[in-house]
Amino acid sequence: MPDIRVTCPTCNTQLEVDAAYEGEEVECGNCLQVFVATTKKSGGSTSGGQIRGATSRSRSSRDDDDDDRPRRRRRDYDDDDDDDDYRPRRRSQGGNGQAVTALVLGILSLPLCCCPLVGIATSIGAITTGSLGMKKAENRGMAVAGLVLGIIGLILAIINAAAGVAMNLNQNKFR
Repeated sequence: MPDIRVTCPTCNTQLEVDAAYEGEEVECGNCLQVFVATTKKSGGSTSGGQIRGATSRSRSSRDDDDDDRPRRRRRDYDDDDDDDDYRPRRRSQGGNGQAVTALVLGILSLPLCCCPLVGIATSIGAITTGSLGMKKAENRGMAVAGLVLGIIGLILAIINAAAGVAMNLNQNKFR
């Protein structure tokens, strides 16, 4: 069947509907307002293509829901499962700061092992915060990485300290 042009009385959007729906309620695709679709030929409206008899009834209050034409669902903006919302979700809890601290201290312990006093302190801090950070499920990988780097940094700092002490004790042999 040929289509007819109607205008939504609420938002003045021009709609094209099947001629079979003339005189029946239709829903605007733009503002979702339900109104009666009539044209100048059938309804005697004063301006061509204008709609008369706009109604504010919602589609759920219709009595003739048994017809087969497809219906457009009303948008529910209170829905939590909106797929068009691309904003990142905020965490409900704070992060695992101990895991981050362990990783940072573990990374710092490697170059600081050249200075054994600072390297040992940094490594012990990484080991302590890494073991505490592993208790939380969040960021457990960072806590393990910090723990491992702290252990490696501690071993290197102890070896460097032992080598320094050995060189000072045997100072005369190396001249």
